[in-house]
Amino acid sequence: MKLTLEVWPNMPWGRLEAAGPAWNSWGDKSLIWCAERLAEYGYDGLDFIYAKALEGPKDEFEQRLRDLRTTVERLGIEVGYIGCHTTFVTPRLFDRGPRHPDLQDAIDAAVIVGAPSVCTLLGDGYYDPPLNILLSRRDAWRQAREAIAEVAAYARPKGINVSIELLQGTILNRVELMEKMFEEVGEPNLRVTLDAGTWYTTVKPFHAYP
Repeated sequence: MKLTLEVWPNMPWGRLEAAGPAWNSWGDKSLIWCAERLAEYGYDGLDFIYAKALEGPKDEFEQRLRDLRTTVERLGIEVGYIGCHTTFVTPRLFDRGPRHPDLQDAIDAAVIVGAPSVCTLLGDGYYDPPLNILLSRRDAWRQAREAIAEVAAYARPKGINVSIELLQGTILNRVELMEKMFEEVGEPNLRVTLDAGTWYTTVKPFHAYP
């Protein structure tokens, strides 16, 4: 088992509501600074939210990623995954695919830094926010399946795994549903991300314990 730490930027989702704090302890530090501290503290690797890699001049973006890869290789650690939440389920036609540019850009970034995986969740949820009053469950499931298949197919030839976070507010809020979705999509590079807090609130209520 390897121990990595996920680093967030300030205002991680570009909004100020319950989707993450506006300020993070290392939110104003560079990814290279974070990697150096994590190696110093004994971690095996660095995970980060994709928006953190975007902080800086656009024309220096790929160079920042290459510099990060050089740094982690020098330190003997790795980049475990890049987190990039995107909109998979929505009643807004203009927010749907066919392309999910942020997530696909994060997949391309993972190739540059040598990360094996990109993690995402099915924003904008389904039960939270309550899109179920605007969108049938059948339609939401179809949207999720098509979007997951699309990004997994994009990532597969690049050698990148796509990991979907099991989350109580989305249509994939139970292990059985995640398994069903993965069976329907059928891509070999799909993975699941389990947040400990989410696991407790999402999965435990559906199971009987002695």
